[in-house]
Amino acid sequence: FKNIEQAFKTPQKFFSSKEVPKITIGYVPKTDELLHEKGFDHPEYIKEILNIDQYLGNLLNFLDSVGYNDTTAIGIVSDHGNYKAQQVGDLEPFFRSNGLTPYDPKTGKGDFDANFGCVGSFNFPGKTWHHHPKINDMKKFNPMATSKTIDLFDILWKIPGVKLMYYRDDNNTPEEGKIYVKKKNKKGQISSALIEYKGMGTELKTKYIIEDGEIFGYSNDEKSTELIDGKFHLIDNWLSKTYDIDFPIIIDQIPRYFMNPRSSDIVVSTLGEYSYNYEHGKTMSDHLYSHDIALKNTMTVPFIIGGAEAIPREEIEYCKTTDLVPTILELLGINPHKSVVGNNLII
Repeated sequence: FKNIEQAFKTPQKFFSSKEVPKITIGYVPKTDELLHEKGFDHPEYIKEILNIDQYLGNLLNFLDSVGYNDTTAIGIVSDHGNYKAQQVGDLEPFFRSNGLTPYDPKTGKGDFDANFGCVGSFNFPGKTWHHHPKINDMKKFNPMATSKTIDLFDILWKIPGVKLMYYRDDNNTPEEGKIYVKKKNKKGQISSALIEYKGMGTELKTKYIIEDGEIFGYSNDEKSTELIDGKFHLIDNWLSKTYDIDFPIIIDQIPRYFMNPRSSDIVVSTLGEYSYNYEHGKTMSDHLYSHDIALKNTMTVPFIIGGAEAIPREEIEYCKTTDLVPTILELLGINPHKSVVGNNLII
């Protein structure tokens, strides 16, 4: 906040001219650090939130004193929600007992690389570590430490708490493809569904196909069940029908993730039963607090925008965090890049 104030006082310290910045972004990383280490219900975390409120108030007073308050819009948003897992787990013994060796960047060798909070992202070698494996490669995988062939899908289902699994089809392209979705119930039975996608960016459309069981509970909701119609839908269709239930817009989000060539090969998810804190071969901490599962109460965050007179006094029921970008740019008379997946909220 002090740097933002300084940018208005002496812009030439940061820029090549004395013109005040059109857009300034301020991050507060300390709250994320405190969330993981202490928790959202810890006095230190709450105190830091109150400190931010005070710092923001000081910034507003400064902007008023230099005559910029009425022409400056301020948007406040969090990049994610949070939750507290039920218990901590250690995955190092699990992988050892299943004969899987973590990837070692020093030697370039290993069976897998993973990052696992309550959601686990796994990469496995294909022809090399620079190639994604095929589905059959993962079903008939040969670990370094043994000549025995194992099924990686079966192994990952054995991780305590894992209830969901996602992986891409072998023939996917950036423009179209399929994502396989699996869910394990309390009896250990696995249901299957499919997400198909076509297009990219703002034009991405996705279709949710139930094979032998509905995965996300959409069929239990009057609005979201309308989208299980065998048709492709845009992100804002999914948002308007799922923002108030668990797994909001996940049918859109999962393909966007897997379309990235650097994404994982298999993603698995608990629903907050375990926090593993596993990163690249090691259990890093015993933190219970995180922000990676797709339940509604962990994904809903406030978005507040105000200050400039052009902003109407109203409340909208829902939006995407990415709507912040075109909304702010609209106030400046700037069109966002065509790749921005967001809408101007000020009509």
